[in-house]
Amino acid sequence: MKTSRALAITAITATLLLAYPAAAWFSGTQIEARVQEWHKKSEQFPNIKVVKHDYKRGVFSSTEDAIVQISLAGIMPNTVADTEGAISKPVTLHFINHIKHGPLPGLRSFGSALVESELVFDPAIKAEIEKIFGQQNPLEIVTKLNYGGGGTTTIVSPAFNAKVGEKQDQVAWKGLKLSLDFSAHYTELKFKMSAPGLVANAHDGDVMTVGAIDASADLRQAYPDSFLYLGKTTSSVEHINVNNSAKADKVFSLQKLVLDSDTTSRDDLMDKSIKFGAQKLVLGKDEYSELHYDYSLRRLHGPTLVKFIEAAYKPAKSEISADPMADVLKPLKEFGPLLLQYKPELTIDRISVVTPEGEAKISAKVNLTDTAKIDENNLMLLLTMITASADISIPEAMLGKFGASPEEPEMQAMMQEGMKKQVVAFEQAGYINRIGKLLTSKIEWKDGQLSVNGKPFAMPH
Repeated sequence: MKTSRALAITAITATLLLAYPAAAWFSGTQIEARVQEWHKKSEQFPNIKVVKHDYKRGVFSSTEDAIVQISLAGIMPNTVADTEGAISKPVTLHFINHIKHGPLPGLRSFGSALVESELVFDPAIKAEIEKIFGQQNPLEIVTKLNYGGGGTTTIVSPAFNAKVGEKQDQVAWKGLKLSLDFSAHYTELKFKMSAPGLVANAHDGDVMTVGAIDASADLRQAYPDSFLYLGKTTSSVEHINVNNSAKADKVFSLQKLVLDSDTTSRDDLMDKSIKFGAQKLVLGKDEYSELHYDYSLRRLHGPTLVKFIEAAYKPAKSEISADPMADVLKPLKEFGPLLLQYKPELTIDRISVVTPEGEAKISAKVNLTDTAKIDENNLMLLLTMITASADISIPEAMLGKFGASPEEPEMQAMMQEGMKKQVVAFEQAGYINRIGKLLTSKIEWKDGQLSVNGKPFAMPH
């Protein structure tokens, strides 16, 4: 009986020992296929070129050596003179991916593979990086791939305290960590990034401190294989402060900076809202609080938007011109009128700021009415189809801040006096209403005509 049990255990152990290399080999073939699929997809982008791709597959691990060139000219249309060649010259990235096959890649987790990516720098750049990071790896990139697709990529950049730039400014960076969860075919993405901030002491006495930086996103693909994602993103910076003990009047301080977005879709019509704000802004002796810039884009036709983006950023290579801007304008002319047929709306939900004189606020809305008149060869007709309105309120005392610099008191007084006379003229013409200390107006554009507070606008004499 004991002999039979020992033989059974031995057989099971031998089977497992033989099965694991087979499973690792199978994982390796799957990973290689996924890598080949990625490179095949990258060929669709004219601004991405795989210069080198060498894949060596083993039983328990594989190595991929890849060099990729990214042309910024295809991403950033060159609308200004590129005297340094910074835009026209492609960026070269050299990666060596060390891939450990599953089921227990690197004996660290369960999954299809564990990929440790090494970014290779040329000797000159490497020497500069070592001046900042020393012998630390400036970027640790690890990707865990799941069976069935998807995975998690983690990127870590360590803290450093070093002198940088020609002026040898002292910078203490507190590090960064980023994680990205992705599903099979990237249909769902979850992103999280955090960085404690930095302290920089410039050679001229300026001191800049940046507080904690955080960002996150929870997104799902709007359409298969598209660049459009639905969902929410949020990012924040605790504070950005710049001061100099020798320049007390040059203080800059920004507190609680936040940027949020939310993209939704219903019946192929997409809505996107953006909220940008800060709790406090200090510029020298001036202080502002509760700054908000919130706007929305509504009724964007998703399928048409996908076609426009693909035509603009994935054009057929035979259609690429020498002018990158033309490559964007061509699909805009083709798909722009189709987008306008769905009567998209731009809404400025709120632009506001609180000052010592009170709160200034603007809200506005722009949309299209008779889209049947759209003519791609005569876009000036759009002016007759646009309906727009804006509500404005501003403390009268705040207008007194506009004009020449306080260092020129006579010029400032003259400009402020002119501003007061203009306000009186607009008020008498009915273009400005007075509510306590606030000046308000409602501006409208309809049928190609501008009106203010319901009156056709004409500049008062």
